[in-house]
Amino acid sequence: MKPYTAMVPLLATALQRTGARRVLDLCSGAAGPWLWLHPVLAGMGVSVSVCLTDKYPNKEAFARLSTVTHQAISYHPQPVDAARVPGELLGFRTMFTAFHHFSPEQARAVLADAVCQRQGIGIFEAGQRSLLAINWSAIVGVDFESRRFSGFSDPLSQISTVTFLRPRGQTKQRIQFNLCPTTPT
Repeated sequence: MKPYTAMVPLLATALQRTGARRVLDLCSGAAGPWLWLHPVLAGMGVSVSVCLTDKYPNKEAFARLSTVTHQAISYHPQPVDAARVPGELLGFRTMFTAFHHFSPEQARAVLADAVCQRQGIGIFEAGQRSLLAINWSAIVGVDFESRRFSGFSDPLSQISTVTFLRPRGQTKQRIQFNLCPTTPT
């Protein structure tokens, strides 16, 4: 099973609800899951183009993927700071296995930038690449009108949204979370 398979329905729903036709993948590294994820979404009736970005773009990997997918997946060749995405780079934002690299202040800036630019964002962080770890997901809502981030009231969501706690001792706790925006009313 591929990492992130369990989140595909969440992402598909978020893309459909927001009416997004373009995905802007932040912190893409070597292109993340998009080679397999793009056709899976298309098979679900979610037709989107994907633009890969990174603060340190891997232009060779991005160009290879763009060629293989006949430009269905493109890339932005200039560095992109996920906390200050240029206004011309629009699209539903995604981030796979990168959010944990940000300090709490930087993470808030990433989320605030998406809200300020009124772009949906889905953040997918698999602490362990196992079915169990990936299925421990929670959805957090972003209310564009009040510009607040709100979690659901169930205990699992409350625990999962405590994303900035550092593991203590030798036991590392892994938390996966997904951020999907609510659509503006």
